[in-house]
Amino acid sequence: MIAILIFTVITGVLIFYQVFSQGLFSNIIMAVLSLVSAITALNYYEPLAVLLNDKVGMMNIGWRGISLLAIFVVTLFALRTVSDQLIKGNMNFPMIIDRLGSGICALVSSLTISGMIALGLQNMPISTVILGFDRCGESLQQPESDKGLFPFGDRFVTTIMNKASCYCMAGRDSFAHHHPDYLRELYLNRLIPDEFKGSRQEAGSDALKVEEIWLVDSELRDTQNQEAVMLKTGESLIGVRIKLKPGQGNRGDMGTVDTDRTIRFSMGQIRLAGFNPNRPDKPGYSRYPIGFHAKGNSAYIKKSLKEGYFYKSSQNKPLSLLFKWPGNIKKAPPQYIEFKRSSRAPVRLKKASDKK
Repeated sequence: MIAILIFTVITGVLIFYQVFSQGLFSNIIMAVLSLVSAITALNYYEPLAVLLNDKVGMMNIGWRGISLLAIFVVTLFALRTVSDQLIKGNMNFPMIIDRLGSGICALVSSLTISGMIALGLQNMPISTVILGFDRCGESLQQPESDKGLFPFGDRFVTTIMNKASCYCMAGRDSFAHHHPDYLRELYLNRLIPDEFKGSRQEAGSDALKVEEIWLVDSELRDTQNQEAVMLKTGESLIGVRIKLKPGQGNRGDMGTVDTDRTIRFSMGQIRLAGFNPNRPDKPGYSRYPIGFHAKGNSAYIKKSLKEGYFYKSSQNKPLSLLFKWPGNIKKAPPQYIEFKRSSRAPVRLKKASDKK
């Protein structure tokens, strides 16, 4: 695959340069600064991207990818410049220790840099297949079958970020709370049916409204084959009724419409997220709709993650979505629902079940 070849070359060149042009002490500093810069970028790029989307417009330019890479590059450049000014001296080590240690540290910083480039690319409004690399392929319903982008820099960075946000950098809202499966999240948001090509991959920050969320405790069957919704042990079935704001599709009123005043999206572009706010050391949950709750309490319309849905903005009708929610719903309830990664609306689960 071309993508794997490119990122392998990038990582290899960076390692070679740092090992043979920089000493161990310099490589230690670079490894630490690159990780700090990556964590900083992943923490702050989303608010910046939302601000640029709403204030500047031009959503299809890919403000998320641009914001992520810009914060990373600026932070790394600033930190490296400051460190070079403050640390004038150097440390000398025996050749074998210097080369071996430099190789390890160079691997860390090179994987971080190539990983951030890969994440920036995956945050852009492009196809799910990147230069021949398809992360999920046909295994959309099986996250454990997802492929990695060798040399796995993006996975290295997100793993470090998830661990750091759960422990040494844990706060009220950690990265692991909101993005427990970040790479799959990026992939699904770019998963657009062929007939929807050209549709916007982002929406206005205020484009989503939750009308109701409820716990479904009755059996639901697919309207086509009458198959019942199968839940694993501990899972709950949640219904969420949302309304999308059409807007004008321009700066100041982005909304959700495309240029032809039609709202298009795939099921993978809607995400229900939640976490236990009292446990910053535990990652959250991300779940995607399994279909629409049909009229009547015992029926639903099954949809796969890659299936699309569209309607004219003039209809302005609410959508009732169904989600399978894992774990203890009382300890780790859904916190918000997200549309195209750029519009979030808080949710509060009702005690009344199966309300229509």
